[in-house]
Amino acid sequence: MPNSGGAVPEAEDDLTPLLDAAVEALGGQTRPGQIAMAKAVEAALDDRVHLLVQAGTGTGKSLAYLVPALAHHKRVIVATATL
Repeated sequence: MPNSGGAVPEAEDDLTPLLDAAVEALGGQTRPGQIAMAKAVEAALDDRVHLLVQAGTGTGKSLAYLVPALAHHKRVIVATATL
């Protein structure tokens, strides 16, 4: 189902539990910005569009893009840079 709004309805949210499990496995706590970024990555993957995200230190960017990429079950390209 296309996701035109970029947000995932709570009833369909399978990503947050996966993100929580990944973060907890590394001894951390999920952050609100991390969840928002992960959902944006998931929406971009679903809609097959590019996404540019700027987030500060401590947001949890690595898992925020890796978890939805793994859950998508397709090959993805991730490019990072420090500005």
